[in-house]
Amino acid sequence: MKRVVYMALALVFSAVISSASDYKSEVNSWKSDEDVAKWMKNNWHFDKNLAKSVVRKIRSEGPGAVTVKSAEETFDSSKGWCKDAANFAKDTLNTINPEYKAGYIFINNKVKSAPNHWVTGFKKDGKLYVMDYGAGSHWKSMMGLHGPYNSIKEYEEFLSNVNAKNFEVDFAIWASSDKKSNVSQAAMQRAKIVLRKFDRNKDGKISFKEAPPPMKANFERLDDDGNEYLNEEELQSLPPRR
Repeated sequence: MKRVVYMALALVFSAVISSASDYKSEVNSWKSDEDVAKWMKNNWHFDKNLAKSVVRKIRSEGPGAVTVKSAEETFDSSKGWCKDAANFAKDTLNTINPEYKAGYIFINNKVKSAPNHWVTGFKKDGKLYVMDYGAGSHWKSMMGLHGPYNSIKEYEEFLSNVNAKNFEVDFAIWASSDKKSNVSQAAMQRAKIVLRKFDRNKDGKISFKEAPPPMKANFERLDDDGNEYLNEEELQSLPPRR
């Protein structure tokens, strides 16, 4: 019995090593962002059931509860939700050429009943490009390799003209990809989003007058230093959007 178990474990380990090896071998033959985009367009598929379960988990437990596949895992399965696709493009672009400085871009959707979206931003020749193959046929008009742009605002303008079901862009921002815990990263990301959305006079903080009704109800609790303003650090105590 032990021998059977050991053999099974050996096969699993071998499959994992083979997958990583196949990914590295393939990527070593790629020369540019066009190669990454070509693979994504021809091979990657949006997993609708997984995406639905991710949305449910985010709404019940917050963004930090959701895991993202590694580039090797995505290469092996060729499917996932939008952040799996964004992570694959980000890591693969940076492997091909660190000068791409690829990172996550988070897109906040104004349609409250619909999910938000993750894509990959990178730099080339001093311009911003965006790679997005991480959604299904319902958002087909958003998919592709976009750019060049002078700023993320120009990418927002592109999104504002997209005709996609249950999608209306609120804003797009660069999102942190450091090695902090998922929970801390999600809290920092949400704080940046909320600050950008409600800081109308752009002074880096939210006054009681600027705060939306739910925030007003918790304003005193969130205002740790009692200065009657909420800064980015204090906004990290906000609960996740449900």
